[in-house]
Amino acid sequence: MMELTKRQFLKKSAKCMDETGGLLLLLKEIIDNESQGKISNSEASKKLDIIRKEIEVIFYEFEKLNSPSRCSSLKQKVLNILINMQEIVVINSESLYAAKEGLNGQSQKKLSESRARLEKFRKDFHDVTKRVNVLLTEKKSSKT
Repeated sequence: MMELTKRQFLKKSAKCMDETGGLLLLLKEIIDNESQGKISNSEASKKLDIIRKEIEVIFYEFEKLNSPSRCSSLKQKVLNILINMQEIVVINSESLYAAKEGLNGQSQKKLSESRARLEKFRKDFHDVTKRVNVLLTEKKSSKT
């Protein structure tokens, strides 16, 4: 496969971050609803499974991109974002499983952990998204 240009890679990175941002909002909504008891465990589990599968698709598509060597650091940051989000989904799924098994203390602990990691993740996600957008904007302005 041919190496992408920097601009092509940045566009694909921005698309990846946009798709991930949508999943982030869904994940936050699920965790918030779960914390407030507004969603059943089975419904939350189904939605988390959909998010998990979407993250896997996004990761696979992004990982196989042949990025320019000068963008390898950015590519790794985006892949780390996807891995971290997947870990939050897994932790939250473990919370649901613990609740199903009647381990309410462990369930609450995992739910709290997923909320805390989600908050840190949101900051990291914002930083990487901002970096991608800045690089893409710089590239556009240098063309005009």
